[in-house]
Amino acid sequence: MDMHNKGKNILARTTPRIKRSALVLPHPGGSDKSARVAGLRLRIGSANVGTFRRKCGEVAVMAGRRRLDFCCLQETRWKGCGSRILGDYKFYWMGCEEGMAGVGVLVSDVWMERVLEVRRVSERLMLVRVRVGEGVLNVFSVYAPQVGRAADEKEDFLVQLGKSLSAVDAREQVVICGDFNGHVGAGSDGFENVHGGHGYGVRNVEGEMMLEFATAMDLVIANTWFTKTDGKLVTYESGGCKSVVDYIMVRKSERSMIRNVAVLQGEDCIPQHKLLVCMLEMKGALGKKGKRTNYANKVRVWKLREDTLRQAFQTRVKERFDRRLDMQGTV
Repeated sequence: MDMHNKGKNILARTTPRIKRSALVLPHPGGSDKSARVAGLRLRIGSANVGTFRRKCGEVAVMAGRRRLDFCCLQETRWKGCGSRILGDYKFYWMGCEEGMAGVGVLVSDVWMERVLEVRRVSERLMLVRVRVGEGVLNVFSVYAPQVGRAADEKEDFLVQLGKSLSAVDAREQVVICGDFNGHVGAGSDGFENVHGGHGYGVRNVEGEMMLEFATAMDLVIANTWFTKTDGKLVTYESGGCKSVVDYIMVRKSERSMIRNVAVLQGEDCIPQHKLLVCMLEMKGALGKKGKRTNYANKVRVWKLREDTLRQAFQTRVKERFDRRLDMQGTV
């Protein structure tokens, strides 16, 4: 099938159990696809879809309309693992037998033939390696355990993510997209090398763990390095509650490739979480071979399993918040 013909009905599977339905999808990445490949300019999206059942066609149309080269999806709730063609996209997913959680990556037809590898680590973590120009891009889709889940489950998730990052060649680029179920807060407050100071809301324990993990792995949280209004910053909204739980992270040494990160509103297929889009420009060539960063759990978040230590940590975080509020009150 020629997937480069605009305006034609493209057949796409809608769910693993439904055979096919007709979709009309615009070209991802704009009208001049070859120019985007040559210029190494990419648009990468991320969204918690709540469920991918019965609306995967709508999400694929959204990705095309927003001209996304890749779109990382969380809470797909598809069982098992595999790949399906959805219009101008190929969808790789990883789920579980219970049909809960689940992650996936939509890859536009520009890059389908350039996919080198798909690593499905768990229903909360997977990555797609893609040849982009003379370089390689590793696109991670992640879905952290929700607030209220067991501390050891959150620790296991961070350990798995750390090991997966350590396995990536230092010459290759990395973009981590997903729902981290944590609040890193409005200010950097002790994490100036990780947090850009343009966040939202009040930091919680999960956000603190995320910042400590990013510090240990030499990552930066790209959302926080751009000044945005709330409409371009808030990634979750329901019943009057607004927060930022969806993030995009890159290596600290690769922060210069991020041109912008913004939330795009108005997508009916994801009414609560918002579409987060990162615009980046990749380097054209592979650099010299460097050493891999082996993940060492320097911050020892596993100790939060112990009630006394967890309570002490929460007290320390609260004291930080109180000090910051006192300082703001004296300005």
